[in-house]
Amino acid sequence: MPDKHTVLIVDDSRTVRATIRKHLSNEFTIVEAEDGEAGWEALQQNPDITLIISDIQMPRLDGYGFICRIRAANEGNIRNNPIIVITGAEDEITRERAYACGANDYILKPLDFTDLVTRLKSQVDANMEGRSHIAQDMKKYESSIEDTVLEAPDIGRAIKVIKGEDSGNIDPYIIDLCLEAMPLFEYLNELSIVDIEEEVASIRTKLESQLLGTCRT
Repeated sequence: MPDKHTVLIVDDSRTVRATIRKHLSNEFTIVEAEDGEAGWEALQQNPDITLIISDIQMPRLDGYGFICRIRAANEGNIRNNPIIVITGAEDEITRERAYACGANDYILKPLDFTDLVTRLKSQVDANMEGRSHIAQDMKKYESSIEDTVLEAPDIGRAIKVIKGEDSGNIDPYIIDLCLEAMPLFEYLNELSIVDIEEEVASIRTKLESQLLGTCRT
């Protein structure tokens, strides 16, 4: 790697960021952000970023939302960046959701930095060759990915964003918010308050189809 690639480290722990920076700075240029919102701003401001390391549990915008926003970006240089998730969560639901949102690899804390550097270089090589490189153990989750529900902001905050009372961008979560509202429409239909059975079925099919396409992008 004659030229240093730029890695964005997104983690709300200053200690974690400093530790990763210490182990990677000899081979990579490092940019840091304390949460998903700050990470998104860094991506907008620094087109040299070619790799992303992100935690999951963070304030303001968590790792799921951050990854989904990246994969929904209009700019190809942002949308196609390899993303490696680092987290202390060992449950498989967290892993499945991270992959469903669009993560390329998933590493548990505490980190093995030799392994992390190897995986970063592998992602660089794959991306430069124009292919998406997904971790080998991803195959274990392919059958359940379609049933994964992506992280979404709550309905109340979404309404505030739409009304301009709160800052944010809910575009990556529109499908999820619609799916969350579907049980209400089905309930009203069952009570015969409104007769929308065919409409509900049609909308659900369209939403699930778009959600599946988003997960696979």
